[in-house]
Amino acid sequence: MTKRWEHRMLRGKCLADRKFFRSDQSGASTAEYLVVMIVTVAMLFVPIPGQNESVMEMMIQGFKDSHHHYVWGMSYPL
Repeated sequence: MTKRWEHRMLRGKCLADRKFFRSDQSGASTAEYLVVMIVTVAMLFVPIPGQNESVMEMMIQGFKDSHHHYVWGMSYPL
């Protein structure tokens, strides 16, 4: 059976090891998020083959069409 002070020393040692491991891994997720965001933005603005429009252009056109139909519907007399 370990003594109380030995257990505390071991526990402190484990925490110190974990802190070292965390500092060694610092910034790794930032690079991964950066790669994912670059790919996502590229997918939005690069033209789709065969349609010569990007997803962003199609979304903007959809909003314009929706607004046009809304304005037409609101101006239609009952």
